[in-house]
Amino acid sequence: MDTEAERPLPRESFYVAAAVALAAFVIYAKTLCGDIFWQDSGLFNRSVGLLGSGVPPGFPGWHLACYLFAMLPGINPIVGMNLFSAVAGAATAFFIVLLVYELAGRGIAAPVGGAVAGLAYSVAPTVWIQSTTCEVYTTNMALTAATILALFVWRRRADVRWFYAAAFTYGLACTNHPQQAVLLIPYAAFVLWYRRKAGLGGRALFLAAALWLGAMSIYLYPPIRSAAGVVQDWGKPRTLYGLYFHLTCKEFQHQMFSAPWGVVLWRIKTAAWLYLDQFGWLGIAAGAAGGVRLAWRRRRDFIYFAAIAFFTLILTVNYPSFGFRAWYFPFYMLTAICVGVAVVWLGDALAKWRRAAAYVFLALALAAALVPVATRFYQADRTYYPYVRDFSANYLRPVGYGDFMFLGEENSAATTGIQAMTTLEYARPDIFFVDITGNANYFDVFDFGGEDLSRASGEVVSEYFYRIMRSVLSDARHDYYFLYPYSFLRLWGFGIAHDGVTYRAVRAGSPAPGIDFLERYYYRGVDPPATYLDHWAQGTVGNFLYEMYQLYSATGDARAEKLFALADRVGRRSHTVQHNLGTVFYLKKDYRGAAPYFERALLFEPDDPFTRYLLAECYDNLGRADDARRELETALRYRPDYRPALITLETGSFIRW
Repeated sequence: MDTEAERPLPRESFYVAAAVALAAFVIYAKTLCGDIFWQDSGLFNRSVGLLGSGVPPGFPGWHLACYLFAMLPGINPIVGMNLFSAVAGAATAFFIVLLVYELAGRGIAAPVGGAVAGLAYSVAPTVWIQSTTCEVYTTNMALTAATILALFVWRRRADVRWFYAAAFTYGLACTNHPQQAVLLIPYAAFVLWYRRKAGLGGRALFLAAALWLGAMSIYLYPPIRSAAGVVQDWGKPRTLYGLYFHLTCKEFQHQMFSAPWGVVLWRIKTAAWLYLDQFGWLGIAAGAAGGVRLAWRRRRDFIYFAAIAFFTLILTVNYPSFGFRAWYFPFYMLTAICVGVAVVWLGDALAKWRRAAAYVFLALALAAALVPVATRFYQADRTYYPYVRDFSANYLRPVGYGDFMFLGEENSAATTGIQAMTTLEYARPDIFFVDITGNANYFDVFDFGGEDLSRASGEVVSEYFYRIMRSVLSDARHDYYFLYPYSFLRLWGFGIAHDGVTYRAVRAGSPAPGIDFLERYYYRGVDPPATYLDHWAQGTVGNFLYEMYQLYSATGDARAEKLFALADRVGRRSHTVQHNLGTVFYLKKDYRGAAPYFERALLFEPDDPFTRYLLAECYDNLGRADDARRELETALRYRPDYRPALITLETGSFIRW
């Protein structure tokens, strides 16, 4: 007998999926970032514009596809790259609707359940911001959803062509993001589970492997472009070893799974709050109900989804970045699907009792999904808050023809914007950008020092690095600019001139021009509210405002307090900025003024033992001994070997910093 699960998807499912995808695209297009965004967006803008090699493992499939959008006629290349993320986000919503139909049946509630699932995913805050800027995550999820859907259709129809489609799509996904590596385990388990039922033989497995390898052949792109001498050449994968080093992410492997247990446990604990931020209490409850329904009626599918969630979690909580929300994308997709399953289940159940009650429930469910859709249109149009353009342009003003700009990873949120602008818009090839971190990201210090590094230079001894640095600086034909007043400049006999937000190495007798930072910061009349700055942007802009506050404060400048207030406002959600502002009061022994800043800093990085130690000292001086001891013990839970806390608990005395 032909069961419901074996029947093809109704035509209406594609209409609903197309409508939801169109709605998601309209939202993204309306709120699309019209400029270079922060952090990796600028890096990707530059690497795509140059057809170069990006962050390991290079994301070659994503680079080539995004480049096509950058070349769209009549559109700014940066806007075209951002638009690619919007298209990928809308495509994911399309596949999510069809997955709800696959899992929850074809009843009266299926159209609404699919629509609710697609909309809930599309307007989740992290999904929205990633779908309106130049990033890899939305494409990764579109390919992931397409792979899962193809496997489900293969299982239902026992048509080997869908199995081939899943293999090829998974190969494309592997060229888009390294997270796909952990998804191979649940995918393989799914295939083995249904291999006999679908009549899958060895020949089909061989052809599927060939299709997967064919898609993976896109990884030939990085060595080809590297050999051509492209400027954006992270890892320099022009040799066989360099390609292996780059594709296996060895540059980052010493960081992977290196997070302390305290941080890992904290991330697991806060995962629930990430869900709350994305879907709200109502969405979490609906997702849980949908998960229970799957576990009850479709146990194997529930186990399959649980495996995807589990392996994603293991990778994410060990990822060495505090911007790890985007790595939970598979969770967001699965949660949205479960929300849709719950709506279909409850709607169909009510229809058996009272059809009118089912209609009321489905109308309310759809209305609840549309509420956050409306709020997205009230987000600030980021074209009017071009932080990267305004802020980063200040770095470039003092830099003359043929000068060198040394970039460090401490400010990658801003420096990636600098790179993208000079490559795609300002067209200033006369500036030599040098990677002071020695990671061989683009033209690096080893090239300019006459030492061609044939592979990624993530583990370079300091003596070797400084020897080459010094040989570069010895060329008096250029000026050399830095983002920080690095101490080695003074050790080598250079003075340091402060040019706006940039530091210049000064030889004897060279003038040191002064630039009013506040005037430059406001030169376009832009006063960015912290609401529209992400984590990285707040830290970068806020810390430079804090540095300018220190500079003006040391000279008695009346503008210092204005800078302090602006740093507090911009860096309101940045641990580093709040910690630094707290130390201003701490050093003045104003413990009552310092404590709120340290408390706020710990909201964003609760595992920082130094911030906790300073907060404990503030509490102790305010007569809150129990609170001080609690903070010290909490610091030791995250870092059991943190000596200042151990010494203070043993002696009862605080170390004055």
